[in-house]
Amino acid sequence: MPAPREGLSIALLDGSTERILATRKRLESMGHRPIAFAQPVDLLQALSHAQRFDMLFLGIQDNVIRKSLCAVCGVIRIPVLFIVDGANWTALAPWGADFANGDAIELDVERTSNEELDRRMQTLLRDRSALSPAVNEAQAPSWHGYQFMPEACLVLHRDREIRLQPRQFALALELFRNMGHVVSRDRITRVVWKTASLREGTRVLDVCATGVRSRLALHGENGLLLRAVYGQGYQIVLVRPRIGAAEEGCATPG
Repeated sequence: MPAPREGLSIALLDGSTERILATRKRLESMGHRPIAFAQPVDLLQALSHAQRFDMLFLGIQDNVIRKSLCAVCGVIRIPVLFIVDGANWTALAPWGADFANGDAIELDVERTSNEELDRRMQTLLRDRSALSPAVNEAQAPSWHGYQFMPEACLVLHRDREIRLQPRQFALALELFRNMGHVVSRDRITRVVWKTASLREGTRVLDVCATGVRSRLALHGENGLLLRAVYGQGYQIVLVRPRIGAAEEGCATPG
C-alpha cells in the first residue's frame, strides 16, 4: 500500500543511534516526515507544547519508560509501533493490556520491506480510528462552559483555548466527569498514570492538580472550585461565583 500523499509525521525514539538513523532514512524514502528524539524527556517536552504526531516509533527497551510513554500516547491518541529485536520480543508480553494501542515489529532495516512496514503502520492507524473516533467540537464533552477536545489536549472556555499537558488533561477530564464527587488518589493514579501506585513521597499528583486548577481557573471565580479532600483525593464542586474586589469596593452600603 503506498504511503499517504502528504506522508505521516512520525516521532522516533530509540536507544540505538545506528538504528534510529537507519529508520529515519527508511521512513523518509517512503515519503514520511520522521523526527528523532534523543531522550524520552525531549519527546514529552514536545508533546507538552502541543506538538502532535501521527505515530510513535519506539525502540526504547526499558519497560517502565515504554509503559509511561504508552500511557501518554493513549491519552492523546498517538498509536505506538514498538521496534524490538528477536531477543526482546517476549519482553512485551507482560504489558499487553498497557500496550493495547501499539503493535510490535522486529525491525531490521535491511530485511524489513517497505510494504511490510507500511502494512503495519496502516493497520495501526485503522485500529486507532475504529477504537477511538476523533471528537469534533460538536461532540466534545462539555461541563459548565468547559469544552474538552481530547485529540488536542485542549479545553475551550469563554472563547479561550487552553492547552494542557497530557496528564493534566486526563486528570481534568476525570474530575469533570465525576463533578461533585471525590475522585480518590488511587483512582487518579490508575486513570492518569496507568499504574497501581506512585513512588512513596512523590508529589507529582498534587503538582498536576495544582496545574489543572491554575490553567482552568478553578478557584471559584467561574463558579467551579477544584479542592483537595484531605486523605482522599480531589473534587470539583459548584460554588457561588466570587465577586471581584473592585465590585465589592463599589457596592453601596445597605
